[in-house]
Amino acid sequence: MRKIFFIAIIVILVSCQTKKSDNKNAFYYWKTSFSFDSYDDSIAKSLNVNTFYIRYLDVDWSEAYGWAVPKATLTISNYDDYIIPENIIPCVFITNQVFVNITKDRLNELADKISKLIESKNIEFARDYAYKSNNDDESWNDLPVEEQQQKQNLANITEQNKWLDNIKEIQIDCDWTPSTKDKYFEFLKLIKKKIGKRNLSATLRLWQFKNIKIAGVPPVTRCMLMCYSLSSPKEYNTPNSIFTIDEFKKYLSNETYPLALDYALPVYNWGILFRNKQFKGIIGEIDEIDIKIDTITYRKISENVYSFKTDTVMNNTYIRYGDEIRIESVSTAELTELANFIIKNDSYTKDSKISFFSWDNIYIYNYGTENLSKIYKIFH
Repeated sequence: MRKIFFIAIIVILVSCQTKKSDNKNAFYYWKTSFSFDSYDDSIAKSLNVNTFYIRYLDVDWSEAYGWAVPKATLTISNYDDYIIPENIIPCVFITNQVFVNITKDRLNELADKISKLIESKNIEFARDYAYKSNNDDESWNDLPVEEQQQKQNLANITEQNKWLDNIKEIQIDCDWTPSTKDKYFEFLKLIKKKIGKRNLSATLRLWQFKNIKIAGVPPVTRCMLMCYSLSSPKEYNTPNSIFTIDEFKKYLSNETYPLALDYALPVYNWGILFRNKQFKGIIGEIDEIDIKIDTITYRKISENVYSFKTDTVMNNTYIRYGDEIRIESVSTAELTELANFIIKNDSYTKDSKISFFSWDNIYIYNYGTENLSKIYKIFH
């Protein structure tokens, strides 16, 4: 019932959409499987979202192999109705452990392997885009089958190249530290040479923004400032590790960052599980409303902390009686206050992209497309 109502609202919003889509409104797509259908497309249009930052893979250090290995590589669902956005920015997450362990003489090898993995996924997307975009020309029907196939192949190649040419930027995501910055920055220089004419961007944590002297400035075209994950979720007494406006204001000063900045705002939630006040894990996609009304399973301890009154299973995680879960999310009011604070910062410009993290129908439904649109409009 929820989804039917949501679709109806989206149709109305899309029909009322008069402003031409631009590249300012963006979204992160941070899943291990890419499945973007007409329903997702209608949501994107209602939000005037034209650009998607898509996570292609993670790279982590393997002690067993003594080398950096790809993990959670994105797979593309083979549904006939899925849609590939025209404007995407491929992203690769690299753990800091990679740069802790790798030797300087192997950085070029790492850059070479990752750039090839990115291009391989680019081509996979491009082929699917061409297949879905290119319909047979009826004028070919009277031609011999072999000539029809030649024309089809040429049309597919043209569409593939068109889509590949539309990729203007590659983004690397790594929470580097002062001890790894030299190797990480050298890696960025090397991979920039391998991606050719495309721009290279990097994610920027708030501590790196605030502490330039010790964090350094990455050798990239621009950075995406991640306006969330302000503290460790493992701490029992942390009120909200995703975001609080008071904590955020401690990091964002009025000093101008040396590089152009884009901004990522949080529209996700999760539950932090504790047993005897010890961190046990993170549970994603929590339905906070269901928890609030389910007094049989949960006992409210504080504003966003609940204890379990029975053994149960939540999102494939086994829960024991007495375990506690801290529900972390960011309200629309907090996002609005965050947006208004950002636009007053000296590093914000009219060219800054604004991206929500991350794309999921559950998250978007919880906020509502109308509320998210209002937050986007603050930056226009």
